[in-house]
Amino acid sequence: MSLLRKQGIFIDYHQAKNMRERSLSDSVLMWHKVVENRLKNERLMYTPLGRPRLFVGPLDQDLLREALSWIAQATVAQVTNRAMITLYNTLPKTARIVTQTHDSVLINHLKEDRQLIADLAIQAFDCPITSTTTGKEYRIPLECAYGPSWGELQEV
Repeated sequence: MSLLRKQGIFIDYHQAKNMRERSLSDSVLMWHKVVENRLKNERLMYTPLGRPRLFVGPLDQDLLREALSWIAQATVAQVTNRAMITLYNTLPKTARIVTQTHDSVLINHLKEDRQLIADLAIQAFDCPITSTTTGKEYRIPLECAYGPSWGELQEV
């Protein structure tokens, strides 16, 4: 809201909430309600891949935001960790995982293996996730890039 105020635009809480709800899809709003109800009833949240976390504290918008963020971030972390294990077991001997930061994995490999490594990474990261609210299956998209440094990366 402070960005709006800097522009000379002033809206109250109810207007902001209404704008937010109109900008979110029905399935996202339904997911928010499911998470909010679960927080009210038992406080135990699960990622779509089954990782649990107990949320404590007053039931307010901060706790809801924390739960929603945790579910999304923990799901990406689980997919990344599972994929790295799969990838580690399928990489050629001339390649190695150097580091993993958040949702990025850095792999050192021979230039001639670039496409093979990209294909192996795409296969390893293909982890279907089923929505607990809609039952739909989703996949986190993967981008592969290469280069001698972070600033010189090019997509595969």
